[in-house]
Amino acid sequence: MKTKSRQIDALAIRDAALNIIEVNGQRKEMQCVSGGYSIPYTEAEHDGITILFTPHGARHSDEQKYQAALARQKGEKPHDFSYGLDIYVPAQIVHRLSLDPKTNAVVMSTKRHGGKVLNIMWGDNGNVHLCSFKRGDWERKLVL
Repeated sequence: MKTKSRQIDALAIRDAALNIIEVNGQRKEMQCVSGGYSIPYTEAEHDGITILFTPHGARHSDEQKYQAALARQKGEKPHDFSYGLDIYVPAQIVHRLSLDPKTNAVVMSTKRHGGKVLNIMWGDNGNVHLCSFKRGDWERKLVL
Protein backbone atom coordinates (compact mmCIF):
# COMPACT_ATOMS: atom_id res chain seq x y z
CA MET A 1 0.00 0.00 0.00
CA LYS A 2 1.53 3.28 -1.17
CA THR A 3 0.08 5.46 1.62
CA LYS A 4 1.42 3.19 4.39
CA SER A 5 4.91 3.21 2.83
CA ARG A 6 4.74 7.01 2.55
CA GLN A 7 3.88 7.32 6.25
CA ILE A 8 6.68 4.91 7.23
CA ASP A 9 9.17 7.01 5.24
CA ALA A 10 7.83 10.21 6.83
CA LEU A 11 8.22 8.70 10.32
CA ALA A 12 11.83 7.72 9.57
CA ILE A 13 12.51 11.31 8.46
CA ARG A 14 10.76 12.61 11.58
CA ASP A 15 12.95 10.45 13.81
CA ALA A 16 16.14 11.60 12.06
CA ALA A 17 15.00 15.24 12.30
CA LEU A 18 14.26 14.85 16.03
CA ASN A 19 17.82 13.59 16.56
CA ILE A 20 19.11 16.73 14.85
CA ILE A 21 16.78 18.88 16.98
CA GLU A 22 18.05 17.17 20.14
CA VAL A 23 21.71 17.84 19.27
CA ASN A 24 21.56 21.23 17.51
CA GLY A 25 18.16 22.70 18.35
CA GLN A 26 17.65 26.20 19.68
CA ARG A 27 14.55 26.99 21.71
CA LYS A 28 12.52 29.94 20.47
CA GLU A 29 9.05 31.43 20.81
CA MET A 30 6.61 32.45 18.12
CA GLN A 31 4.13 35.19 18.98
CA CYS A 32 0.55 34.36 18.05
CA VAL A 33 -0.88 37.72 17.03
CA SER A 34 -4.56 36.73 17.05
CA GLY A 35 -4.45 34.89 20.39
CA GLY A 36 -2.07 37.16 22.29
CA TYR A 37 0.12 34.26 23.47
CA SER A 38 3.41 32.70 22.41
CA ILE A 39 4.11 29.18 21.17
CA PRO A 40 7.41 27.57 22.13
CA TYR A 41 9.27 25.64 19.46
CA THR A 42 12.75 24.32 18.76
CA GLU A 43 14.56 25.08 15.51
CA ALA A 44 17.62 23.49 13.92
CA GLU A 45 19.44 23.93 10.61
CA HIS A 46 21.01 20.94 8.88
CA ASP A 47 22.70 21.08 5.47
CA GLY A 48 20.45 23.93 4.28
CA ILE A 49 17.29 22.37 5.72
CA THR A 50 15.28 24.07 8.48
CA ILE A 51 13.57 21.85 11.05
CA LEU A 52 10.90 23.15 13.45
CA PHE A 53 9.63 21.01 16.33
CA THR A 54 6.58 22.20 18.24
CA PRO A 55 5.22 20.46 21.33
CA HIS A 56 1.62 21.70 21.20
CA GLY A 57 0.78 20.87 24.79
CA ALA A 58 -2.40 22.61 25.94
CA ARG A 59 -2.54 24.89 22.90
CA HIS A 60 -3.92 23.23 19.80
CA SER A 61 -3.28 24.40 16.25
CA ASP A 62 -6.12 25.19 13.84
CA GLU A 63 -5.33 21.92 12.04
CA GLN A 64 -5.75 19.98 15.30
CA LYS A 65 -9.04 21.74 16.10
CA TYR A 66 -10.27 21.00 12.58
CA GLN A 67 -9.34 17.30 12.81
CA ALA A 68 -11.00 17.05 16.24
CA ALA A 69 -14.20 18.64 14.89
CA LEU A 70 -14.27 16.18 11.97
CA ALA A 71 -13.81 13.26 14.35
CA ARG A 72 -16.67 14.47 16.58
CA GLN A 73 -18.95 14.86 13.52
CA LYS A 74 -18.30 11.20 12.67
CA GLY A 75 -18.98 10.17 16.27
CA GLU A 76 -15.32 9.34 16.85
CA LYS A 77 -13.06 10.37 19.68
CA PRO A 78 -10.68 13.17 18.58
CA HIS A 79 -7.05 12.15 18.14
CA ASP A 80 -4.34 13.59 20.37
CA PHE A 81 -1.63 15.26 18.29
CA SER A 82 0.63 16.76 20.94
CA TYR A 83 3.68 17.26 18.73
CA GLY A 84 4.34 18.79 15.35
CA LEU A 85 7.32 18.81 13.02
CA ASP A 86 7.80 21.01 9.95
CA ILE A 87 10.71 20.77 7.52
CA TYR A 88 11.58 23.51 5.04
CA VAL A 89 14.07 23.52 2.17
CA PRO A 90 15.45 26.62 0.47
CA ALA A 91 13.54 27.92 -2.53
CA GLN A 92 15.12 27.20 -5.89
CA ILE A 93 14.07 28.44 -9.29
CA VAL A 94 14.51 25.96 -12.12
CA HIS A 95 14.46 27.11 -15.74
CA ARG A 96 13.78 24.63 -18.51
CA LEU A 97 14.08 25.16 -22.25
CA SER A 98 11.92 23.17 -24.64
CA LEU A 99 10.92 23.30 -28.27
CA ASP A 100 7.30 24.08 -29.11
CA PRO A 101 6.36 21.42 -31.72
CA LYS A 102 3.77 23.65 -33.41
CA THR A 103 5.87 26.78 -33.87
CA ASN A 104 9.41 25.39 -33.58
CA ALA A 105 10.09 28.22 -31.13
CA VAL A 106 12.22 27.74 -28.05
CA VAL A 107 10.09 28.14 -24.94
CA MET A 108 11.43 28.73 -21.43
CA SER A 109 9.39 27.58 -18.46
CA THR A 110 10.16 28.46 -14.86
CA LYS A 111 9.28 26.36 -11.84
CA ARG A 112 9.83 27.19 -8.19
CA HIS A 113 10.81 24.38 -5.83
CA GLY A 114 11.25 24.60 -2.08
CA GLY A 115 9.32 25.74 0.95
CA LYS A 116 7.63 23.35 3.37
CA VAL A 117 8.29 19.74 2.40
CA LEU A 118 7.06 17.89 5.51
CA ASN A 119 4.37 18.61 8.08
CA ILE A 120 3.61 15.79 10.49
CA MET A 121 1.78 15.67 13.84
CA TRP A 122 1.67 12.86 16.40
CA GLY A 123 0.61 12.08 19.94
CA ASP A 124 1.85 10.05 22.87
CA ASN A 125 -0.91 7.53 22.11
CA GLY A 126 0.73 6.59 18.78
CA ASN A 127 -1.67 8.48 16.52
CA VAL A 128 0.04 10.09 13.52
CA HIS A 129 -1.32 12.61 11.02
CA LEU A 130 0.76 13.25 7.91
CA CYS A 131 -0.45 16.68 6.82
CA SER A 132 1.89 17.17 3.86
CA PHE A 133 4.93 15.41 2.43
CA LYS A 134 6.74 16.49 -0.75
CA ARG A 135 9.31 13.91 -1.76
CA GLY A 136 12.71 15.03 -3.00
CA ASP A 137 16.50 14.99 -2.81
CA TRP A 138 16.31 16.72 0.59
CA GLU A 139 15.36 13.38 2.19
CA ARG A 140 18.87 11.98 1.66
CA LYS A 141 20.32 14.85 3.69
CA LEU A 142 18.38 13.68 6.76
CA VAL A 143 18.16 9.90 6.39
CA LEU A 144 21.28 8.06 5.26
